[in-house]
Amino acid sequence: MQHQQKYDIEKDMRYLQLLSQTFPNIAAAATEIINLSAILNLPKGTEHFIADIHGENEAFLHVIKNASGNIKRKVYELFDNTLREAELKELCTIIYYPEQKLEIIKAREKNINDWYHIILYQLVRVLREVSCKYTRSKVSKSLPREFSYIIQELLYEHHAEAAKTAYVNVIIDTIISTRRADAFIIATCPSTSFTSSATYMTADLAHTSSWITFHSTIPGIYNGATTTYCGWVQELVMTHVSAM
Repeated sequence: MQHQQKYDIEKDMRYLQLLSQTFPNIAAAATEIINLSAILNLPKGTEHFIADIHGENEAFLHVIKNASGNIKRKVYELFDNTLREAELKELCTIIYYPEQKLEIIKAREKNINDWYHIILYQLVRVLREVSCKYTRSKVSKSLPREFSYIIQELLYEHHAEAAKTAYVNVIIDTIISTRRADAFIIATCPSTSFTSSATYMTADLAHTSSWITFHSTIPGIYNGATTTYCGWVQELVMTHVSAM
């Protein structure tokens, strides 16, 4: 009969002491184990790879804004049976370029408040769909600070529940009545998430003469995709970026 080897706790004492600073008791350690185990079973995000981006800044930025077509696919999945083709395209454009599109729509719409009601519900529905593969904690940390609480309330209080209908409606109505609809739309759209705390970027650089190979990974909370860019840029215009 083989005897099971006894665990030598002294061997790992240094690591255990370091861990104890973050997880001081069994409850804290168990909670973290549960959290990490659950995260490992969340759906994997979409990955996009783009090469040779030098000299194509406008096309490059457009790819970032539309997540290589991932946002359009989500919009069509959600609203294909309820919106016309022109309305689907307009919703996508608002998500890609909210500031520019808002100016056009406000000059066109006679009753802008009615339009605000419709678009706010649509944007919240899109955001709810693309954020479902992330934990609430990660989504919360990634939301624009100004509207973080409001967005979370709209995300997790479903309009379909009769008991919460009035609550959700009042939130939307108040956003409009306080004239914060434009700011809310711009903050909610994916195109602005890449320049806010919703995104982190890492760039790995390998020098080759006066040129640099460029590799960048940008996971976006709002579009549910991980986009990786690589190519060549001049050394003088490229700096190492590391932001969380």
